[in-house]
Amino acid sequence: MLRGEISSNIDDLDNLNQQFEWLPNSITIRPTFELYSQKNDALAEINERWHSIEDYILHKVFGKLITTYEDKFKALENDLTCEVQVFERNEFPYQIPVGNHWVLWYGSKTQPYSSAQISKHIESQLTKILGEDTIFDFAWYILILKCRFLIFSMYRCFG
Repeated sequence: MLRGEISSNIDDLDNLNQQFEWLPNSITIRPTFELYSQKNDALAEINERWHSIEDYILHKVFGKLITTYEDKFKALENDLTCEVQVFERNEFPYQIPVGNHWVLWYGSKTQPYSSAQISKHIESQLTKILGEDTIFDFAWYILILKCRFLIFSMYRCFG
């Protein structure tokens, strides 16, 4: 069982995928062409309608109120703390088994927790979603956007 941080390096993912087929590899790490097109369309709409990607994330992910400023949407506040966490399905998942690609967002703009603490957060969230009796494994790696810190997490249920 992995239950922790992994490297996002493509070669490392290819090696891990040989043992853990539910993890992405160099072929499956990208969304399907259809999802990739939807993602590009969504990004174009965000760029057209929002002041910044941060304003969009603050509203969509963290539920911050918005206003209109210069004909674009803008979040009214951006003072989140690292304690603020949102665990959700990845809107544009990798080509791995359905339902297995999630994102853990933190309110912080920098890495707020140790690897062990992040693993505990993910395990806790997955236990809430899957139930106490479900046996599962998970792995995650870090992606830091300019505006927020997030974790890409993949999991697999057994049984």
